[in-house]
Formats: sequence, structure tokens, C-alpha cells
Amino acid sequence: MIFLVSLIGITNMEDFIGTYIPELVSFEENMMLIKCSDFLEIKNIVFNLNGNSAPGLGGFGGVFYHSYWEIIGIDVCNVVQLLFKQNWVLHGLNNNVVSLIPKIQGVDSIKDYRSIVVANFIFKIISKILADRLALVAARIISPNQYGFVQGRQIQYCIGIAFETINFLSKKVRGGNVAYKIDIHKAFDTMRWKFLLLVLTRFDFHPSFVCWISTILCSAMLSIRINGNLWVFFSLK
Repeated sequence: MIFLVSLIGITNMEDFIGTYIPELVSFEENMMLIKCSDFLEIKNIVFNLNGNSAPGLGGFGGVFYHSYWEIIGIDVCNVVQLLFKQNWVLHGLNNNVVSLIPKIQGVDSIKDYRSIVVANFIFKIISKILADRLALVAARIISPNQYGFVQGRQIQYCIGIAFETINFLSKKVRGGNVAYKIDIHKAFDTMRWKFLLLVLTRFDFHPSFVCWISTILCSAMLSIRINGNLWVFFSLK
């Protein structure tokens, strides 16, 4: 309720971000985030990724890159470095496929399937590089009462806190107790890109890093695999 009241008078997204998000990313952190990935870093990322993961559209999974790195390593590095040097992703590299995996035998309803998105292995390298760098900053800029997707924190803690809070409602206090049940969605299910990029800018992430995130978002294409066949690719927003 305090948070809702504090929003009175804020009429647009830019004002909200400017009011509640401080500049936290330091110069040193930005230099770490935007440095061009070298051969050794890319190689380490490749061999740390799961070799048995599902291959992307090219049909080559991690085990291929592990086995033939001495032959293809330089070419892989050149493709990955395009993002860092030219803010560009090779056409088709960020193409992804949604497939439905049956949860049980004899499925007869869409709810009996689990959807997965299969990405190209080289693009996984790019994502992993940026994620590893961002992880070094994330724990400091994300509020301590948010537990998901931060190293060293467990989202199960939220369940425990909620359980303790519900139990506390039975204790009488002055004025009584009120509990709100709010419809909660996963943040990454519905994310406005403009908001995301404005937040990164307000946190004082380097413009190059913000541009890389924008390039990744805008280059993403998706197709649906139905009865073993791929349908046309479409862009996301």
C-alpha cells in the first residue's frame, strides 16, 4: 500500500524510472561488461556449456563444438565477436524453435505438453558471456527482497516468508490485519522492451551494453514445430 500511494503524481514510465531507480553501475563494472570477448573466454564458455543439450536449427549441438574446436574455434570466435565489435548478430543466428514435449503417455490436451525453445549453440555462447558478466553486477543492483535468478538466493525463501506472514495474521494487532492476494506473473513472461532498456540506462549501464541487449531482442525470430514441421518464422515484441 505504501508503494501504491507513493506512485501518485507519476504520469509516465520515464518519470517512474527516474524517481525510483538510482545510478548504481560503476565505471569499472561498465568496462568489464563491454570488453570484447577474446578467444580464451569464448573457448571456456563453449566447454562449460552442456555438450548434450538439444541442437538448434543447424543441427549441431554442444558435443560437435567440443569435439572439433581445434578446427572451428577461430570461426566461432569471429561470429561471436560480431556483437561486441559491430553490434550485429549474424542473420539466422538468433532463430529459435518452439517444440512441445509430452509430459505423459497418451496426451489428449495441450496442457499435457511442456513447451521448450531450442536455440542455436553459438547464440547460447553469446547469451552465456553476457549473463556471466551481468551476474557480477546483478546481486548489488537487485533489491535484497527479490530472490529469483540471483546467485546465492533461493526463490523458495519467498514461500517461507509468505507462510510466516499468513500465520502472523492470526495475531491481533491494533486496527486488525489485512492480506492481499495479488495475481502474480513471471516477470520474463510479460516484459516491455522499452521499459527494460530504460531501466538499464537509468542504472547507468554503458550505452554499448544497452545496445547489445536491444540487438539481441530485436534479432530474435521464432518458429513453431507442429507435427514435425517448422512453420514460418516471425519476429517478437
